Amino acid sequence: MFVSRTELKPVFIVGTPRSGTTLLYRTLLKHPSFKLPQLCLEETKIFMKPEISLISKQKPASLFNYMLQDDERYQEFLNSIKPEYTWQKIFFKTGFDRFFSEKPAFWFFLLNKRIVRKFFFYAKQARGCNRIVEKTPRHILKFNRIQSTFPNSKIIVTLRHPVDVFSSYKKRKQRDPDSNWLSISITDFIKRYRKMSTYVLELSDSENAICVKYEDFVKNPEKEFRQICNHINEPFISDLLYEGEKSLNDYKIDPLLSKPISPRAENWSDYLNGDQVSLIENNLQHEMEKFGYTSRLIDV
Repeated sequence: MFVSRTELKPVFIVGTPRSGTTLLYRTLLKHPSFKLPQLCLEETKIFMKPEISLISKQKPASLFNYMLQDDERYQEFLNSIKPEYTWQKIFFKTGFDRFFSEKPAFWFFLLNKRIVRKFFFYAKQARGCNRIVEKTPRHILKFNRIQSTFPNSKIIVTLRHPVDVFSSYKKRKQRDPDSNWLSISITDFIKRYRKMSTYVLELSDSENAICVKYEDFVKNPEKEFRQICNHINEPFISDLLYEGEKSLNDYKIDPLLSKPISPRAENWSDYLNGDQVSLIENNLQHEMEKFGYTSRLIDV
């Protein structure tokens, strides 16, 4: 089966974790073009993996769940990538991967572009939607893979003030203490935010990408969502912004996801002290200036 690089025109939501990617994703999934028979906020992480077909043979939860656990479509996907699977299996048996795994061309050499196109082809059928939208924040680190695989794709990049991002980590950790990915030190967070910011700036020059500030999206959702819809070539439907999501009423980890979009009070002081805020802002001053953010300590 052949899936051309221009046949699908998916939308990808990327950005720093805790910057509103899920809120935007939930909103777009209400749109008739992306609507599913049942809500699914699964992240595929598919562009992060160097050997997708080998992983797919193990039916990873992220891919299977994204297909709404459709066994038939998932099996069709696996059958379609048998040539790529065979090639990858032969290559990894040689042991040469340890010499090339860090090379940018390695991902393409393993025919992963073909595999990803096939995955989203079958995922679209499994999800029963008119168009694919996918959200994995860390895909921002691999946006070159997205653009190479799907030249006609649209990318939405979310931004948020670094102090609010880090305090959101702390807030979520209190509600979800068993999630190890939330246990990030302030030093590691600064490094991660700085690294992701370089990719945000790179993407800002691409006609396929649009940058959306979390703060603007919740304060003026109609204006921001209209721009997003224009960017992805979909009709603007304002009602989507003022609908809650009943299926998330019991989602205690992030109860705001069940509610309509509205301004949220920034309460970083409940989770961080002044010294921590100063450390973040002093180290990320350049990035804050680039994105138009001012200090959170000004009004304290």
